[in-house]
Amino acid sequence: MSDHPFQAFIELISLDQDIRTVHREIIQIQQSTEKHLAEKQEVVGRLDQFKQHVHELRKMVDTQELEMKELDQQEKAQKDRLDSVSNAKEHQALKKEIERFKRAQHEGEVTLMSIWNKLEIAQKELTEQQTAYNAKIEELHKIIHDQQEKITGLQQQLVEKKNERPTKESGIPQDWLDKYSHMRMQVENPVVPVERGGCSACFYTIPDQELLRLNRRALVQCKGCFRLLYAREAMQDKQVEDESAK
Repeated sequence: MSDHPFQAFIELISLDQDIRTVHREIIQIQQSTEKHLAEKQEVVGRLDQFKQHVHELRKMVDTQELEMKELDQQEKAQKDRLDSVSNAKEHQALKKEIERFKRAQHEGEVTLMSIWNKLEIAQKELTEQQTAYNAKIEELHKIIHDQQEKITGLQQQLVEKKNERPTKESGIPQDWLDKYSHMRMQVENPVVPVERGGCSACFYTIPDQELLRLNRRALVQCKGCFRLLYAREAMQDKQVEDESAK
């Protein structure tokens, strides 16, 4: 057992606090990474939606151009028939049909121009969005990569610190370890000093009898929050005495 069990105990507590801090940091970075991955997915989704919008406009242009071509062919066919008919009634009917095709062509041209304008605007916007998209994706890739590297480093720290625990525990009385092991599963700071006659965590006033035990370098459980209490000065005095006796 260590010549200074209290100092070893404090070092163990400090190590466990470091372990919790590193573990908490890993979780925070992982949560941040998940948010950035979700943001990346959202950016990709928005761009895909706009690409689909441009694709639909292009299909509409193709469909309208095909309709215009069909109308042109139908008008031409009717004109060819017009030259070969001699019946006045049929001639008049064909002229009306040709006029109908012309009106449909005019309306189709207006529609086609409108769609073309929308397509040109959408293609220009897509080019601008693609540039912004590339910059954003590159930024997110770097952030995610850096965070993953940081997590790897922290995980290595975590392994190293956990490997230190057996050595730290070797200099501590077993009853202290038993009490500490039980408490550290329940609260983040399971061992705290007494300050001004009370628990420094919950401010519960320590009875005189318990204060006497604390001054004799015992660990006492707080009746208010059940943390382990120690008298800092008594423990430090013990360490000084031990060092002076050497």
